[in-house]
Amino acid sequence: MSTFNTETLKKMVSCAIQGAGFNKLLELSTYMGIRVYDGELSLNTTDGTNYLSVSGTCVADDMNITVNAELFSKLIGKINSDTVDMNIVDNTLVVTGNGKYTLELVPNENGDLLAFPDKFPYETSEIGKLSAFDLTVINSAIKASLSTVAGSVYSSYFFGNIIASTDKAMMSSFNKSVFETPYLINKEFVDLMCAGASDVTLSKSGDILVADSETDGYTISICTTLPNNIEEFNIDGINKFASLEVSSFCRFKKAQMLDLLDRLALFVSKFDDGAITLHFTNDYIEVSSLKSNGIERVDVTESKDAQDMSIKINIDRFRNQLKAYSSDIVDLYYGSEICIKLIDKDITQVIALIK
Repeated sequence: MSTFNTETLKKMVSCAIQGAGFNKLLELSTYMGIRVYDGELSLNTTDGTNYLSVSGTCVADDMNITVNAELFSKLIGKINSDTVDMNIVDNTLVVTGNGKYTLELVPNENGDLLAFPDKFPYETSEIGKLSAFDLTVINSAIKASLSTVAGSVYSSYFFGNIIASTDKAMMSSFNKSVFETPYLINKEFVDLMCAGASDVTLSKSGDILVADSETDGYTISICTTLPNNIEEFNIDGINKFASLEVSSFCRFKKAQMLDLLDRLALFVSKFDDGAITLHFTNDYIEVSSLKSNGIERVDVTESKDAQDMSIKINIDRFRNQLKAYSSDIVDLYYGSEICIKLIDKDITQVIALIK
């Protein structure tokens, strides 16, 4: 008999289910592997590109089985007994908690019980670390500029001497050196790292990247195959915009500007590329729709080399970048005919202007 602490199992299952892609074209992505070996429980899922393993110590009989991820996750989430028993009976998994529930086990092509594939390399070499703070920055400011175009090289993050993303109309960079050799890392892998919200150790074996972290007494491991198209990612262009000199600076309250943009959005047309006008002065920023049927001002609390200048910018891009800005007080740099920049210490967010 295999007995597990319910609360611990719930946390592990809740974490593991995040790695399941539930892709109708890939049956494996709808399953969860349950492996107990030598006093360690491992729960395994995949989206087809990334593999997630959540493991922790246990006192249980060895098993290596595969179940329907959604059903198993929902069942464990609803059990409120102190412990959960799991036993294999006639090619089924019998789960006993508040009651007794029988789940069909997934067979392989030979009719035997399917063992979930183990894609993790036996040996890796450490190549970098990310702190919980780093992950917070990545999941906000850097994520805000990630391309949403499927298959685009810019739908991945750049990790090297900086961490960066771009969709060509926006760019975000974090002055954090992670790897000596730069790599592109897919969005889903990074999302899984950020979901753990704890320090991550990154290691590599060949073209396989592994991220390991610990939380609540269990270990989270993620692996993926690194792409070989990094030369297509224009990191020089990102560095150019990040270092672009802009002559003027102003500071304002983020909440005040976001409230303004929510009201102004009612008067902004998608046919005008969602454009709004920002008019800068020494004391305020006047924000208006192109038809001027919505006009409002935000006070500037501090400025330097202020210019009496107007620019056009996409309201959604501006709003999304502000929401991802880490501080409640925004430092905005303008004066360029190409872009504006939001800067917070080592984080730079760039938004292209509309001509």
